[in-house]
Formats: sequence, C-alpha cells, structure tokens
Amino acid sequence: MSDQYPPPGSYPPPGGGGGYPPPGGNDPYGQQQPSSGAPYGPPASGAPFGAPPPPPKKSNAGKIILIVVGIILVLALVCCGGIFLFAKDTWNDIVDSVESNSANAKVGDCLAGDTITEAGSKSVSVKIVACDAADAKYKVIGIKSGVPQSEALKSEPTVCDAYAEANYVLWQGPNPSSGDALCLADAK
Repeated sequence: MSDQYPPPGSYPPPGGGGGYPPPGGNDPYGQQQPSSGAPYGPPASGAPFGAPPPPPKKSNAGKIILIVVGIILVLALVCCGGIFLFAKDTWNDIVDSVESNSANAKVGDCLAGDTITEAGSKSVSVKIVACDAADAKYKVIGIKSGVPQSEALKSEPTVCDAYAEANYVLWQGPNPSSGDALCLADAK
C-alpha cells in the first residue's frame, strides 16, 4: 500500500488527504460550492441577500366603504322614522279627507255638513260620516250619473223621482253638463 491512501476504516491524513475535497461539499478554504453547479449568481434557495420583503399592506377601502354605507342607511332610517312620526297626523288627515269626501259617497252612506235648504243652492259643503254620528243629516238613497247641473238645481227637480223618500238632491261633478245627482233623505 502506498502512503497516500489510508487503510480502509481509518481517518484521512491531516490537510485534506491527497487533494480530494472532503465530504459535505466544502473546499479546503471554507467556501461553499454552489449546489446548482453554476459558479456565480444567487443561491438556489431563491432568497437573494436575506429575508423576503414583507407583503404589501391590505387596503382599508372596503372597510371604509362599508362604514360610509352603514352610516347613510342609519341616517335614512332615522329620517324616515322622524317623517313618519311628525307627518303621521297630517297623512291621516289627508286620508280621512279623501275617504270622507262626498264625491266618494255610495248608496247607504250618510252625510253631515251644510243644510240643503233650497233646490237652487249651488254651494253646499258636506262630508261622509257614520250614520249613527250625531251630526249625520242626510242618507244617500240613490245616485243618478250623467245628470246636468241645471237639471239637479231646478226649483222642482225630477231627477230623484224614482226614489219616493228622497227629499233633497245634491249635484256634484267637475263639468256642469254632466255629473252625479245624489238623492238624499233625512238621516234620522
């Protein structure tokens, strides 16, 4: 055997043992050999010069938009609630005035308001009321449509002759040539 090679199972001679690099990939000068085989360039780990940069911060735009939309919805609900509370009485008055308007009268409804004294009276203000109300004066017993105002306002109108108990005629309509004649009897 030669002096260059140690016997099997023994340690290599000091100094590296015959020009071969020691196991583990380190050369005798303490430099690490690149594992990719390329002598130059970044290490194979993909991290050049230290730790990777932190990821960019997430935008807060989505949170801000949700907060603004939420505030707008809350304000809208508060406004609608305030309008409802303050305008409720006004709204009820409007609904009541439409429902009690004599133009909406049907057979069987009762009316209260001005007294109908003469057949030629052109301006009478009445409204629909419950028939058991203290101010109920007239009960609608018949309605004739398409009646000219002049026919209903005659001194002795014949429009409601088909209704024997009719004592009064109330004409209403937007056009004097054609409207509704309400044939009325006393409510009580």
